[in-house]
Amino acid sequence: MKRKSCRVMLGALGLSALLCGSGWIAVSTAASGSSQSKKPLAIELPKARQSTEGAEVETGSFIVSVPAEGGFYVGGKQLTKEILAAAIRDALYDRPPDEQTVYLKCSASLKFGAVRQLLNVIRQAGHDRVRFIVEDADTRRDTVIQAQIFEPFGIKHDPGDFIDLPPRPREKTSQPPPPPPPPPPPPPASVPRRAVKISPLPALGSTDALVIEINSGDPAIALNKIGIALPELGSTLSRILEQRPDKSVFIKPSREIPYAEFIEVADESLAAGAEMLAILIDEVEVPRGIPRPTRYPPAISKGIPGSVPGGVPGGVPGGVPGGVPDENPGIVRKSGGALKQSAIKQVEPTTPPLARTAQVTGPVVVEVTVDERGDVIAARAIMGHPLLKEAAVEAAQGWKFTPLRMRGRPVKVIGTLTFNFK
Repeated sequence: MKRKSCRVMLGALGLSALLCGSGWIAVSTAASGSSQSKKPLAIELPKARQSTEGAEVETGSFIVSVPAEGGFYVGGKQLTKEILAAAIRDALYDRPPDEQTVYLKCSASLKFGAVRQLLNVIRQAGHDRVRFIVEDADTRRDTVIQAQIFEPFGIKHDPGDFIDLPPRPREKTSQPPPPPPPPPPPPPASVPRRAVKISPLPALGSTDALVIEINSGDPAIALNKIGIALPELGSTLSRILEQRPDKSVFIKPSREIPYAEFIEVADESLAAGAEMLAILIDEVEVPRGIPRPTRYPPAISKGIPGSVPGGVPGGVPGGVPGGVPDENPGIVRKSGGALKQSAIKQVEPTTPPLARTAQVTGPVVVEVTVDERGDVIAARAIMGHPLLKEAAVEAAQGWKFTPLRMRGRPVKVIGTLTFNFK
């Protein structure tokens, strides 16, 4: 699996303690009114192809699980947001800055609003580094995408975001208590962050900042207020990021979108070369307009050894003067209708149980590559609901087509198939 480095700016009844990391965190039984989990949590993780290198889930990690029905769970016990915030604070308090990370194990079908509540709890506990546990689309193993909760300076918080945390328990000691300290200074306007910022981000209001908005309406995805289709997001980001030293990307998801769509956009951003993901969970002004990426790198005025006068910028040194491209590159693109007409075997998809339970319907567009024998050798969903995409891809891989020949030579075909889930 191809891995990308990424850094992010971004009590239960009868329960007396929680094992968090290497120590036990006291939890007040009376403060929590939640009940004990009666069965193991069933969480269907979203799928991704990219992950953060060296950021696997390790023993002793602080993991918060959120199933499809909601609620915050640690070690199989459901906690209120106040108890959870205190547990996160106390568990990570004495850890080195690079280990002050919370792992999020959330169901793919959740609305992002539920994930946003958890991110706010982590922020109120004084931390901002998170790792989203996802399922690797190739190996089916759990992996992680690292990110950071980003809080713009001077942002006005939603009053409902504030959480009153109880004071940290004092450590037991045999020494006599020290003399009372002088009166403390007035508390700061916001909760101080213990985690050390890895690297500064560009100013959010400038066109140097790349902000991807994921909306529940139209456009579904916008890059710096410019609507863009998801299949084009990766290539557009890649052309922009390869021309700038700062490879950070902000993501601002709507509370109404499925959590799986957020992971899908984060996955596309990492694949495009993003090295830092910053999550925006507050209402902020997003910059408008982005620098138009150039198609080729700047031309070199004095040329380079082995080049030909009048060559095309971006060409390969030592090329043959007067050379022409192959008349038959071996790949032909067909429209969806024309491709379907040449099918000799069709497979209809089956609606996944989770999608049926959630009553998810609609079309899914799958781009397929057909080899010279008419077999599908590659398929990827480029449009449609996340809960339906995998089923559509599996169906497309079973299709068979009449082989295409051009000028007597077999060629590959690229086209799209549309599956309608009812």
